[in-house]
Amino acid sequence: ITNILHFIYSILVKVKLILCLFLMVLCYDMNAQIVRKGDFVFRSLFNSKEGRIIWSELATAQWDTVSNKPNTCLFVNGTGMVNSTFDLTPYRGMRLTFRCRAKAENVTMPSIPYLGVKFMFHYKSVKGEFWKNEDNVFGTFDWKHLNFTAVIPDDVSVGDISLGLQESTGKVWFDSISVKVKDLPVPHKKAKPISSNTKFRGVMSPMSVKENDIRTLGLEWKANLIRWQITMTSSENQWVDADINKYGRWIDKKLLETDSLLTICQKYGIKVVIDLHSVPGGRENNVVRLFYNKVYNDYFVNLWVKIAKRYKGNRAVWGYDLINEPVEGREPPDGLDYYETELKASKAIRAIDKLVPIIFEVNDWDSPSEFSFLKPIPVTHVIYEVHMYEPHTFTHQGVYDNSSGIAYPGVANEIKYDKTTLLKILQPVRVFQQTYNVPIYAGEFSAVRWAPGAAQYMDDCISIFEEYGWNWTYHAYREWSGWDVEYENGRSKKDAPRKATVDTDRKKVLLKWFQKNKSGASR
Repeated sequence: ITNILHFIYSILVKVKLILCLFLMVLCYDMNAQIVRKGDFVFRSLFNSKEGRIIWSELATAQWDTVSNKPNTCLFVNGTGMVNSTFDLTPYRGMRLTFRCRAKAENVTMPSIPYLGVKFMFHYKSVKGEFWKNEDNVFGTFDWKHLNFTAVIPDDVSVGDISLGLQESTGKVWFDSISVKVKDLPVPHKKAKPISSNTKFRGVMSPMSVKENDIRTLGLEWKANLIRWQITMTSSENQWVDADINKYGRWIDKKLLETDSLLTICQKYGIKVVIDLHSVPGGRENNVVRLFYNKVYNDYFVNLWVKIAKRYKGNRAVWGYDLINEPVEGREPPDGLDYYETELKASKAIRAIDKLVPIIFEVNDWDSPSEFSFLKPIPVTHVIYEVHMYEPHTFTHQGVYDNSSGIAYPGVANEIKYDKTTLLKILQPVRVFQQTYNVPIYAGEFSAVRWAPGAAQYMDDCISIFEEYGWNWTYHAYREWSGWDVEYENGRSKKDAPRKATVDTDRKKVLLKWFQKNKSGASR
């Protein structure tokens, strides 16, 4: 009996322990932080001592109680920055909006746009260090808001904010620093099976229309899709840029070229993506101006009305690619952000052309990670496009006089990159595809010709696209020698580009996959 009682007692003790642990987990879960859109991540008002001591000290900075009555502000007189750190762990995978008030007096123009008046966010990730701020802030101006957005990677725990002047002289005041949750990752449902097959395999276009190029592409290479980039040369950028009237004359000329291209492509069984690569208003430090200017924004929508009317019923047109690689800097005004802008253009096109697919690109250079925040637009026949240049340190090595010699497969930014890693990078796109049963198009991917392992990288990317049933176009065909598969691989950008006398390994990869195309494939 004693043994039985001891046994029962030991069971009760274990049950009690399990119950206590369960209650502890339950209480922790109930008290866990639930992050919602609009929640403040960080706030710093300088009126209280508590709001000031979190910032580092600086010889050229002081607290000013006069220039921003009744509020205290930070005054920086000369080069230097103060900073404050904060916890980012609860906000991993989210997009945050950074905002402050600032005014300046005689701040000298810096040599680089991202210098000058600095309201800057910084963190360290396994992919490297990240800095973000609003560019081109200098001169003399009264109190105004500075703002920008940033996505927090899953491996980041701590970030910091800096205030002050970098490589500029003058005076600047800061107040009302805040960071809020702008976007939460879209809670995609469990992935479901999707039936799709790659039907179109092709290339980004040359800069101009030459029938011989199209003949070679269609009859010899067996490509059946070309992404026609309606884009400006560097010299055209200088004289057209933000001038609407000049842009109008330029786009009319490019549409005449497009007419010719469509006729030639139909002759050789190639479909065409009409890619508005250079948009009205242009870009400023990569940021698309029409997201901040209603005149440019309205012109953009009306331009797509014009294009849809012009090409409705043209059998060579495969899709309308609305805007190449959208990039937002600071937070756009209501109704002008990239999503709303493309939605307006899509609805305007659908009022005219019900059939030709609309090709939708996402923010941040049409990057795969942005699909975590995407919801489908309420328009029929939409294809969602992604660009694949990751890791950028490999694909673009030496392009901007940056480091080179990074191999694939291999290590970049302390991360091992191989096909498994590429699958992880593209996973947000795949989940989006499966969740909403929508078509995906890999509009651009490449690796510069001197990147060690470029052919293997291309082949791995294409094999993933094919596995997922995505259509794709390689960047680029007979455009710049750095991407051109008909040029010898080379060792660096400094090597004089030489046309290859035999097929390069990169060209062989494309030709292998183009053999799967069916001549004259229909949409």
